[in-house]
Amino acid sequence: IKCSGISLKFPGKMVAIDCEMVGTGPKGPVSSLARCSIANYDGDVLYNEYILPPCHIVNYQTKWSGICKKHMVNATSFKTMGRRPHNPFPSLITMTPRNL
Repeated sequence: IKCSGISLKFPGKMVAIDCEMVGTGPKGPVSSLARCSIANYDGDVLYNEYILPPCHIVNYQTKWSGICKKHMVNATSFKTMGRRPHNPFPSLITMTPRNL
């Protein structure tokens, strides 16, 4: 398969990442990670967890994120997320630019 001149010979090495955000900070203007889902090329789920942000959640943005307060009850702490042995991308958070 070719796409824009790039050979996609090894689709097994591709993943899709979807992150859902909630509003934190005073009045909720800061977007914080609340769920991370990763799937491979075939649609198999590699990682799917709710993440408890380090700051208090002010706006769950349920209409867009689908996240409610009940989802955060057993969520993985943001601080420990990268240290878990089954986390497929432990350095993903430290690689994300601040302006995103």
